[in-house]
Amino acid sequence: MKYEIEVTGYASYWIKDHKWADDQTFEDIDDEDVIIRFSSCQFAKVMELVLSLGSSAKPLAPKSFVDKWKEEVTAMFESINE
Repeated sequence: MKYEIEVTGYASYWIKDHKWADDQTFEDIDDEDVIIRFSSCQFAKVMELVLSLGSSAKPLAPKSFVDKWKEEVTAMFESINE
């Protein structure tokens, strides 16, 4: 799968210091925001990365990944009120 993840703030500097895939690229949005693009077959590991970055990471593609991320974030929010 080809992933696109927008990373903001301090996390954008951190993410650039790591190698996520051989085909990774970065698109700077501004001084503190970046979009990382890469291929991976490790859906769960990429989800773990995105969730670990909290509100500093927002997946943009693929749609199936974005939908699963939204489900996870919604479930976390709903668990606050239980």
